[in-house]
Amino acid sequence: MRRDDLLFIVLGVLPGAVVLGRVGYGLLHADWYAPDWRQLLDPSTGSVELTGAVAGGRSPGSTWPRCWTRRSRAGSTWRSGRCC
Repeated sequence: MRRDDLLFIVLGVLPGAVVLGRVGYGLLHADWYAPDWRQLLDPSTGSVELTGAVAGGRSPGSTWPRCWTRRSRAGSTWRSGRCC
């Protein structure tokens, strides 16, 4: 695995893990976030849920890097409508 492939995997995993981990935490503690759901967007309060973070990071982390490397090896455009 090349170094830039690892970078693409990390860039694919982090956003999904953070977003779904935070949503899972909000659902788990819905009674706390029900009065003011905008607190869920504040990173200084609360945490992330592990199950949601794993689920959120698994899908984009396993598909997006393959699409990107296929794109970069094929040239500057996608070879087809589907990348994977």
